[in-house]
Amino acid sequence: MTFKAGLIGGIMGTSVHFGALAISKLPLSRMPWCHVGYFIVGAYVGNFYEREEKRLLDEVNNMRTSTGLPPIIGSQILLPGMMGEKK
Repeated sequence: MTFKAGLIGGIMGTSVHFGALAISKLPLSRMPWCHVGYFIVGAYVGNFYEREEKRLLDEVNNMRTSTGLPPIIGSQILLPGMMGEKK
């Protein structure tokens, strides 16, 4: 889990709340605790997405090596924050 994925997810979550308030033509400062809640949910979703992406990439690479194919080209640099250790 990287800081960048959490931050981007949090910003997206807060943007969803601001967008919903703007569409409803309500003041953006309405229900400020929801800004924090949507930020936390967005950060969790961002980290979850990155974890799943790494898991799927590992699964595809394992399937490719079991059939005799090389791993996906550049798979070590697709997720630089998650691929710190080499196997």
